[in-house]
Amino acid sequence: MTPPAAALAYTVNSMSYDPAAPNVIFDWRNNGLGDACAGYLRIPVPDAQWTQWLHEATVLHPHHGYTKLPYFWRLAAAPYHLVPTAAMTAFVSNATTAGWNTTEPVRFVFAEFLCVYIGGALASTCAVPAAPPLVVLSTRLGIVDRMAVDLGAAFVDVNVRPLLAYSTV
Repeated sequence: MTPPAAALAYTVNSMSYDPAAPNVIFDWRNNGLGDACAGYLRIPVPDAQWTQWLHEATVLHPHHGYTKLPYFWRLAAAPYHLVPTAAMTAFVSNATTAGWNTTEPVRFVFAEFLCVYIGGALASTCAVPAAPPLVVLSTRLGIVDRMAVDLGAAFVDVNVRPLLAYSTV
């Protein structure tokens, strides 16, 4: 059964495989593998449906749809370096800044994403040991650097970097 396009974060997320047949890749939208190989980052619905795509999963799970926002920077930053269109970057950036300033779930999702999914612990900040593994640190910094390019350094310095404070314990 093919998942609806709006339920997918990006076209590269439309692939799966059966562990019983590991040499077979299922590309549910018929463009995930091509985009992954070409290095493209695309939203799996037409431009006119991007707002619906963003909010599609928030009806049943208020935080879930917003996970598409930070995941954008994870895929656009190192080590993936997938390339989005300028219109897509503007859409995700605008949705992030607007949501950050008006919607608690957006701030929560980013805090959770930056802290938990990139190797920390969710608390008021991402308190991790003073010397986090190099891969964790470089991944975090790559994502934050990419966010600073797209969202502006001032926004990132005020809103994102405080989430990445390191403890000395």
